[in-house]
Amino acid sequence: MRHRLLYGDWTWAVRDPLDVLRIAFFAGTIAYALLGRSTAVGLTAASALLVVVRIVNLPRWFDFSVIAAMTLIAWGTALSLYGEHHFYDDIVHSLSPFFYAPVLYLALVRLGVLADPEKTTAAYNRVGVFVTTLALGMAVGAGYEVVEWLSDTLLGTHLVESVGDTGSDLLEDTCGSLAGAALVTVWSIRNWSTRRRAPESAPPPPPGAWLRRTRVAVRSSFVGGWRSRAESLPAGLNGAVGLAAGVLILVWPSPTLRTVEVVFALAMLAHAALDLVDELRGREERRLSVLALEVAIAVLLLSWSSISRELLLRAIGVSAILIGLLEAAALSTSHVQERERWLAGAASAAAFVFGVAFLAFPDRGFRAVTSVVGIYLVTVGGLRVVRVLERQVARRRAPV
Repeated sequence: MRHRLLYGDWTWAVRDPLDVLRIAFFAGTIAYALLGRSTAVGLTAASALLVVVRIVNLPRWFDFSVIAAMTLIAWGTALSLYGEHHFYDDIVHSLSPFFYAPVLYLALVRLGVLADPEKTTAAYNRVGVFVTTLALGMAVGAGYEVVEWLSDTLLGTHLVESVGDTGSDLLEDTCGSLAGAALVTVWSIRNWSTRRRAPESAPPPPPGAWLRRTRVAVRSSFVGGWRSRAESLPAGLNGAVGLAAGVLILVWPSPTLRTVEVVFALAMLAHAALDLVDELRGREERRLSVLALEVAIAVLLLSWSSISRELLLRAIGVSAILIGLLEAAALSTSHVQERERWLAGAASAAAFVFGVAFLAFPDRGFRAVTSVVGIYLVTVGGLRVVRVLERQVARRRAPV
């Protein structure tokens, strides 16, 4: 019991204490956005990264490293800890590379660029793992100093205090990167897994008997060549619907609030219908909670004809955040190709970012509002289409 409490898996949505920390990070980001704080931008970017990390199933230490690094960097900025406490900058530059350098290496491993530490056996390969991780951490630290200098030069800020301060920051970045590189090397020597492994799996709640019977009936109707051709059709249409709705909103000469409301609601209903087809056929690791949320938001918008612009943005923002987080949780338990998983993570992160933006800026001009809603639909729809294309390419390359 104690082992499962610490390592999971509790449920498919909240797996372990790390997910509790992640949810607390999301909640703080949303609260800052609602308060209109400008620092919510950095928190939103960090939250989007945490969404992607949840989907790609990093080992617990790497997952914790991202949460810790983002907490130090993003919340340090949001709470003005850099200016109020001079030692805080030293803490960030010393600890952050230790957290993010191993994660950067593992991210490149997942993308097929670098060798997997779990599978390296030769000593020279492990030396390569150490050197590459060290170089990644130092490169990020040096890049940050360059950004500070450019900001001071071009924008008139005062981020660089002195040459000595820059030198000490680079030295601290190097020390943290050395520690991170040593960690990945030990990981390689011990042949520890570079993927999250749960002592007890926590599959999603099983569908009802009616859903199982319907799945069998639907699957039996797609046989032979027709089934092969039609496998990706619902998911592709899903993305196309988002693209079409977004383009329609963007090119409409003078859309009214009701026009935007109806177009968005119809797109949500179409998404839900197409997602239900994939759910019935077992093609997507979707959850009925996501489908129910999409339908509920669509029905609300269609039935509330007198909704205000602020409430419309609130509804769209809440739906985007919840759908992005629920899809991220669902994808964490699915079995998909690595590149497809990254694309799905990007779509979920984009939904979260746009959702926070809708909540943070409900009083913007009407034309700006319609543009952002259109861009949101185009972005998420386009990423879904690319994901389907990636799936088809992977299927063609797979050995027969």
